[in-house]
Amino acid sequence: VPGSSSAITSVQRTLPPVGGSTEVPGGGLLRREDGGFVMALEARFYGFEPLPGAVDRFVLTTVGDRAGNRVTLDHDGDGRLVGARDSLQRE
Repeated sequence: VPGSSSAITSVQRTLPPVGGSTEVPGGGLLRREDGGFVMALEARFYGFEPLPGAVDRFVLTTVGDRAGNRVTLDHDGDGRLVGARDSLQRE
């Protein structure tokens, strides 16, 4: 959250069915997709995918914007961040 001194690391929310969407605080939209979900908020989007073997835990895997800029985040099996790449595949 811009200007915030603390980061949100966990949110509990009921997800819509695959293909469905719901509004989120701040004027965003949460859309469920096959294999994960995407949250669109302001001019950015955030992609989430489930942790391997977990049906109720998701990790942030993509951050992007309308201009096509994108950062892809890689995680290990426990959900820990192990790498990041930008749109040009720079690590």
